[in-house]
Amino acid sequence: MSRTTGKDNDLFHVCRDAIRTLVKKESRNKRAADLQSKIAHLEYRLGKPTAAKVKKVAVKVLTAGKFELGRVVQTRGVNHKSREPQFKREVEDAFRKYQRGDWGISKDKRMNNQAVKNGDDRIMGVYPTSEGDIWIITEWDRSVTTMLFPSEY
Repeated sequence: MSRTTGKDNDLFHVCRDAIRTLVKKESRNKRAADLQSKIAHLEYRLGKPTAAKVKKVAVKVLTAGKFELGRVVQTRGVNHKSREPQFKREVEDAFRKYQRGDWGISKDKRMNNQAVKNGDDRIMGVYPTSEGDIWIITEWDRSVTTMLFPSEY
């Protein structure tokens, strides 16, 4: 069993509190039960956690979106432009918004919300960046999510 420091325990408590905050916000949602079980998992398995274990579990829980993403990929164009720090940040921000159900400037917001609820249609977000709009599309079967420029469609 590994030894923990006060810093490890502080990190554990911060993660646990963040998860509990999410649970309160989503208390009427099915995800609340999943998040509650992950809190219990954190407390049971990581009673005296190591920083690495806490970070791994917390990142999974805190970055969990409202729907399955499948394999996440970028087209060559987006990948190439992502070498520029500003564009990379913009893509990361857009992806975080997408995971939370913020569809950017997409005209299909109602359709996206229905697709998330029913799980039977593709989901698409449109986000402005310094290099032009990017699209993020999750296929209907949730097998893959692609980040691309409209010209690459």
